[in-house]
Amino acid sequence: MQFIHQSLTWGFLLIALPLLIHLINLMRHQRVQWAAMEFLLASYRKHRRWVWLKQLLLLLARMLAVACLVAMLAKLVTRDQWTSWFGSQTIHHFIVIDDSLSMADRTGNGTAFSRARRAIARLASTARHSERPQQITLIRSSRAAVAADTAESANSWIDLNDVPLTDEIAQAWQEDNSPLQVTQFAVPLTPALKLVEQLASSSDAQQRVLHVLSDFRAHDWEQPGELRERLSKLSKLGVDLQLVRCVDSSAPNLAVTRLVPEMGTRAAGVPLMMSVAVKNLGDTSVQQLRLKLRTTIHPRSPQGTESAAQTSELPDLLIDRVDAGETTVRQFQVFFTSPGEHEVEVELPSDSLEADNRRWCVVSLEGGESALVIDNSEAEKSAYYLEAVFRPGTKARTGIVPSVQPSSYLRDTSVEELLKYQAIYLLDVAPLETTSLDNLRAYVERGGGVACFVGPNFNRPFYDNWFQTGLFPIRLERAIPLAVRAQDVDADVQFQDHPIFHALTGQRNPFASSVRIQKYVAAARDWSPSTDDGVRVLAQLRDGAPLVVERQLGGGRVVCFLTTLAPDWNNWAMEPSFIVTALQLHAHLAQGQRQHPDQRVGETIRVDYDPAKFQPDVQFQTPGATPELLHEVQKEAAATGASQERLSVELNPQTLTIDGVAETAYSGVYDASLTSRDGKTLHRRYALNVDPTESDLTTLEAKQLRTSLDPVNVRVVDVEAELDSGDDFARNSWSEWLLGILIVLLLIEQWLAYVLSYHPHASRSAGGATQ
Repeated sequence: MQFIHQSLTWGFLLIALPLLIHLINLMRHQRVQWAAMEFLLASYRKHRRWVWLKQLLLLLARMLAVACLVAMLAKLVTRDQWTSWFGSQTIHHFIVIDDSLSMADRTGNGTAFSRARRAIARLASTARHSERPQQITLIRSSRAAVAADTAESANSWIDLNDVPLTDEIAQAWQEDNSPLQVTQFAVPLTPALKLVEQLASSSDAQQRVLHVLSDFRAHDWEQPGELRERLSKLSKLGVDLQLVRCVDSSAPNLAVTRLVPEMGTRAAGVPLMMSVAVKNLGDTSVQQLRLKLRTTIHPRSPQGTESAAQTSELPDLLIDRVDAGETTVRQFQVFFTSPGEHEVEVELPSDSLEADNRRWCVVSLEGGESALVIDNSEAEKSAYYLEAVFRPGTKARTGIVPSVQPSSYLRDTSVEELLKYQAIYLLDVAPLETTSLDNLRAYVERGGGVACFVGPNFNRPFYDNWFQTGLFPIRLERAIPLAVRAQDVDADVQFQDHPIFHALTGQRNPFASSVRIQKYVAAARDWSPSTDDGVRVLAQLRDGAPLVVERQLGGGRVVCFLTTLAPDWNNWAMEPSFIVTALQLHAHLAQGQRQHPDQRVGETIRVDYDPAKFQPDVQFQTPGATPELLHEVQKEAAATGASQERLSVELNPQTLTIDGVAETAYSGVYDASLTSRDGKTLHRRYALNVDPTESDLTTLEAKQLRTSLDPVNVRVVDVEAELDSGDDFARNSWSEWLLGILIVLLLIEQWLAYVLSYHPHASRSAGGATQ
């Protein structure tokens, strides 16, 4: 027998209150000698015992009513006597511990995960002193998520599976070097609950108790969905549910959520702009925030050998203000003088969650970016103006290396060779052969970018055929002059908000108004852009006719200018804005081949290479618990096809290192070293960063958590409270029974009080009044 609210048990002293009132009433009685009372006293002596019995019953009823009320308010619970009478049923503790990144929150005493670990140790210590046998199954959320993605037996990913509780297990959980450590993964608890459901369904002969230790962040539990469904199924299986809150309040936090290169030429010796995003996940604004910027250069010689790394600290990036709940984006410039796979790192000041304060990006640079130019204009005049932009002279460097080729090059070159070019420019081309069009389409679908400028060589049947293939974005009709503009019209061209025309947008832009168009190729009258086909008009003439049209296809794009590049039908190539537009056009076309994967911790890193050029073994250098703590991992490649033409090596979360952690468990830069057949080493680097969703440390209060899980019956407790063992779950609550008993006692008390009190007969009272 036990009371949940122990402090209210002092109310049992109130049981003496009815007795005290009865004694006080007796003391107020006075003896008065009255002869007429002798007859009444004789009658009283005759029935005295019966009167005393009724008065005693009334007193006991009042005392029991007070006792029932106090016991009900203090919540009397008792052990499940069926277990004591008919045997010692085993208690099976299923412990699911959330080891995702947010559990590294350092608000309060230690991290949320360390508090969870100590709570498990306390629960184990308490359970071991029970008279009933105790078994335990321990599941980490990260390992359950990995088990869900593998074909292996899930049992191999369970830390402890139905083992007896021992002193050694309880002690091991309290140590700092415990095998239970928080990870940098962003994994849900759903796979772990699903695994518990499978295990619990096969152990229905035991009393089963599920303890979920987590921080219960709002982004996971405010709309729990599948989590509620899983808990509901466990409850229907007869599993007692206990949710242990490892944090008691939300914590403010800043996180670097994005770090990528801006659109622009990526070549050694050319400045590169980087974009960084910082999100304030707290309730108050942060001012004067300083970001540390760091670059690590890995210089590569023309022979392909890499020299020692050089780490440089850049000037801090100052952000004046980041409002609560807002994301602030800033740009900064980096400069790499040599080709190679270089690293850029951003770091915030220390706060509640350390891992999301740093973010990495790998920037792969060559000596220059190749551009293929096909020019059929007279004397290759269009190519001349384009080369003048890409190769301005020895004092300026754009990093773009144009290569002018005849139209037959598209027919005779493989798609793999074409993909070595970041962009292809078709300048007033004559009709191309079907093979050339097929190669262009394959090039675009695989991420290539094509820019097409029409001109005097315009051939309608060819462009109709090209449009029918689904590659060319617009159906054309004929070349026509642009009508003379009215006096109140300033510009011939209206540019849309697009990266290509960044320098030409805005009201009354002088650069835009200086562009003059004399002639263009008109679109077919029945043509209109279709967003379903990825077609968009980027610029139009003052009469509404399209001038620049773009189509997205696969991973690449085609941008068509319906006028000449050379100053034959316009003056654009003679204007300063053309230089900026041409450079932005190239950067836009090359974006498809510059896919910058935002890989997260726990994702697979795959390295593919040609076995004819490289040896099968690959050496990895991976970050540890801190990015500066590096580990060496050697992998042997496996063939990716029956022909043995390609080899691949993977680092994945399903494979554990000698330290027992996943191969891609930490954020930082992963370095894969390949050795060529002639002994040279080639490096490929991959940046893995933490998932920004784990940076939101908003947590639900116990009441909110119970409401979101309604109607599932769960018990929510704080991590520092005494956790309930299986014995506690076996208790029965007497509150409803006590309420019923209280009502019965009050009815009995009222009846006895009525019986023992004096009530004159109504008729006698009336008759006496008339006499």
